[in-house]
Amino acid sequence: GKDEPAPYPTLCKGCFSAGKETGHLFEDPVSLNAEKLIPALAKAGVTALKIEGRQRSRSYVAQVVKNFRAAVDAQAEGRPLPEGMLARLTEGQAATTGAYKKTWR
Repeated sequence: GKDEPAPYPTLCKGCFSAGKETGHLFEDPVSLNAEKLIPALAKAGVTALKIEGRQRSRSYVAQVVKNFRAAVDAQAEGRPLPEGMLARLTEGQAATTGAYKKTWR
C-alpha cells in the first residue's frame, strides 16, 4: 500500500488474499553479470559496453565500471580476465547473464 514500508531493492509483483491473510509476491534481487561474456562479445566485434546504474549509488557504479575496464583491458591485451570481479557487488548473492543466456531456436 501507499504508506507501507518497502525494503529496497525488492520488487513487489503483486498482492493476494487467502482467507484473512494477505501476502505479496516478490521478485528476488538478481544482478546482471556479463563479465564471463567479455571474450565472446569481443570476438563478435562489440566495441562498446553500456553499464546501467539506475537506482545504484555512485560508489557501486564506480566499482562496476572499474572492474569492467580492467576486464576489457585484460581481454584486449591477451591476459586472463580477473575471475569473480563482480561477485562481491551482486544483490542477494545471485547473478544472471539475463537475455544473453537464452538460446534461440
